[in-house]
Amino acid sequence: MKIQAFRATKITKRAILSYLCSYYDPLGLIAPLVFIIKRFMQQLWVKKYKWDSLLEEEDVKAFKALLQSVETREHYTFPRYVQS
Repeated sequence: MKIQAFRATKITKRAILSYLCSYYDPLGLIAPLVFIIKRFMQQLWVKKYKWDSLLEEEDVKAFKALLQSVETREHYTFPRYVQS
């Protein structure tokens, strides 16, 4: 599974949600990676950001650190068959 790069030029709550929703994972294989970003989104709700308002510098740095941890590997592989 290929992890997409965050391409938005302005980091807003709407852009982060768009990035988060761009992953289709019906089996939940990348749920641990997505959970990290979802938890960050919850923090943005608590701080009461508007959908299109730019994030503060502190939150931008935190989000970029999250992205770097998620995007460290370009591809994630999962075995199709696990023998038991």
